[in-house]
Amino acid sequence: MRTFAGFSLLLWVGLSTVACGDDESDGTGGTGGVSSGGGGSTANGGEGGSGGNSSEPVALTSVVAPTEFSVVLQLQGEFIAGHPQQPSMYALTSLNGDLEVLSVSFDAAANTITLETSKQKLGIEYTLTVKAPGNELDFKFQAFLSADTATFWAVDFADFSNYQVTARRERVGEHVVVYATPEAEDADDLDQTVAYFDETIFPIETAELTAAPDRDGNGKVLLLGLNGNQYYGGYFSPVDSLTDAEAMQFGGHSNEMEMLYVSVPDNGNNYLPIQVVAHEFSHLLYNETHDFSQTDWSWHNEGMAECAVHLVTGMQNEYATDTYFAPNTPLAAGQSLVQWEYANYYQYAQAYMLLAYSASRLGGIDSFGDLFALQGSPASLEAVFQAEFSRSFSETQLDFLTAAWLDEPSGPYGFSGLVSPPNQPPTLPVIPGSLPPFTGVFMGVSQTMASPVGAGPDVVHRGVSGAGSVDDVAPFDSSGGALIALNTDSTLNATPQSTGTFSLAAAASVAEASADAGLWLHPPPVKPANREQLLKWRKRVHGH
Repeated sequence: MRTFAGFSLLLWVGLSTVACGDDESDGTGGTGGVSSGGGGSTANGGEGGSGGNSSEPVALTSVVAPTEFSVVLQLQGEFIAGHPQQPSMYALTSLNGDLEVLSVSFDAAANTITLETSKQKLGIEYTLTVKAPGNELDFKFQAFLSADTATFWAVDFADFSNYQVTARRERVGEHVVVYATPEAEDADDLDQTVAYFDETIFPIETAELTAAPDRDGNGKVLLLGLNGNQYYGGYFSPVDSLTDAEAMQFGGHSNEMEMLYVSVPDNGNNYLPIQVVAHEFSHLLYNETHDFSQTDWSWHNEGMAECAVHLVTGMQNEYATDTYFAPNTPLAAGQSLVQWEYANYYQYAQAYMLLAYSASRLGGIDSFGDLFALQGSPASLEAVFQAEFSRSFSETQLDFLTAAWLDEPSGPYGFSGLVSPPNQPPTLPVIPGSLPPFTGVFMGVSQTMASPVGAGPDVVHRGVSGAGSVDDVAPFDSSGGALIALNTDSTLNATPQSTGTFSLAAAASVAEASADAGLWLHPPPVKPANREQLLKWRKRVHGH
């Protein structure tokens, strides 16, 4: 933030003569003084006029904006008469547009002039110009920050209703302004959050994914720190991209700005678990390139949000990678890539891995942006895969599963260094009886497998041997390796298909998908089209 030297602007009684002032004020929290945490700013005085009133001057010592609809001028000295009483005598300007003065009032006891204004843009500097009667010069009181406090709508995840909070401005950066409710005001990492968002998250994601919108005209994303009461680590509401009138048609409210919500107490009293902020900012950008009125292709939206963490850190998403390759997880028994279940981080990890693999085939980390721009359906990705490396979506998914097992340094059966698997994926001693569409599993066997009996028409198998050979024709050589089965049915909600039967031992037990793998941190994007997903997420995570 900029810091401004403090000066006084002297207003003579009647304002027919103005003299230069050089007094300095250092107030806070609405009484002056430069403050990134909600206080006001000291003043730069304008050049005085000449002329001849011998009355004692009155010093204008500070200007602050206590709320988003008011500006207060603090005076020093006895103000006998003649303050400018017409709104037209005051101008509030900024590089982000002018602010209308609606009314003027004088409080003799407090010795203040209060300007009622139109709604201020948050996180910007306004300049006050007092237009003195009978004087051709304008006198500027410079560099006060807008809205020390502001009121916002938030979502109560107990019933998904809206409620209002009043928050105090904590920090202003180049691309972000931070407000916090009282429960979140004492976060430990405010400066680091602003610096990392300004220098890393914002420039990288907007360069690689899409440009940030600016509906409210302040050139910044607002980060609201509040207490989520253990419902979430952070969330993004696409409803904020609507007008409030439009949002009310859905029974809610909009803040009409670009903003993210972070539960500071639930993130260890921090704003910046990178996994949360980078992920949620990706959702904000995704909302700009995908239809608000439609339900999301959740696997693509959430998978790209996990890829955003990869982008901003410049290295693989460790949490997602470790989750995908962890032993004894629901992925071993089969989790559909596309039939989405919120509050199941294993699917997030799987979506990230498939998209990271796709990026490795398309040219590397810069290809995340190309994948992000797609509509999100498997068909939209298939068009790219066919054009770039002549593979269908299901063939690419099968190759991805093979790469997860072999991790070759280059070619279709590896990640070309974009991801480094810590080990091979979890396996079962027998393939489950059926698989939903877009679901693949590994069976760890050390023998050559004959064709399964009774397999569904869209279920394919591939043998991967310990020596690294790939076998798509029965009998499948999986000696020392694994047998992969994948349901390639492209119908999203189709009935699961049989994987066929083999004469092998019974399946080992595998953990069921649970909500304890970090998914409480990321609810679905909060918009009417996702209502069913939100309800399922809340029930899975919170039991109601």
